[in-house]
Amino acid sequence: MSQQFFLVERGGVVYALPSELVTGVERFTSSLVRLDLALGTSLEVERISMPIEAPTEAARRLSPGAERALPGALGALRLPQGLVLAVEPAFFTPPVLSKRPPRLENVEAWGATRADGDAMLLRLAGSSARLLLPAAQVLEVIPHPEVMRLEESRHGLVALLEWQGRAVPVYGFTDEAPARVALVRGTSSPEVCAIMIEERVERTRWPLKNLHGAVPDFAPPVPVRGAFGYEGQPLLIPDVDLLAA
Repeated sequence: MSQQFFLVERGGVVYALPSELVTGVERFTSSLVRLDLALGTSLEVERISMPIEAPTEAARRLSPGAERALPGALGALRLPQGLVLAVEPAFFTPPVLSKRPPRLENVEAWGATRADGDAMLLRLAGSSARLLLPAAQVLEVIPHPEVMRLEESRHGLVALLEWQGRAVPVYGFTDEAPARVALVRGTSSPEVCAIMIEERVERTRWPLKNLHGAVPDFAPPVPVRGAFGYEGQPLLIPDVDLLAA
């Protein structure tokens, strides 16, 4: 089986819009195209393709973390152009969500990870901050990954990554192409997400030397269980269960 889509470009990012939702196409300005949609609404895009047909087997299921963060997303399509997010019109006018405050706890937060002391230090891309995770939660580090950027960041989610036949959320706060991402899983869920990182991954043991108190002036780009000072820089224990589940 297959389905027809229009490829529409918004903010320099290409999305797939089911063709049955589009009732008319009109050039609005020299740089905008207005789409008339079912239910009497409209949508402005920068470009639109002729309808294309995508077979069912080209679809990639969104992970639960991506579904929660991307209301109106239908799934990801593996097309010759790369990984493209299929969406409903509602995707472009998402509901306003209250920003989740980070859970800043004390050093006992490490105990909640059920770690045995074997840990990984990863430097967050575009930042001096480092992430601390139990080694068992870091599944894989992928250099120069192919990611599908979103038009705008949503609570730290900036892209999607195809992994084992599904699209998983990628978190970060840099507009640069990621040098590498770390695939991590939660402690209470098998679900996976990716975090943009830099440089190599360091294996270490908990507790760490040179660990100080909290870093109140640093705003973590992702929910965390703890935020501390380490060798003069922020160190975060990310809440992967919130990111991926």
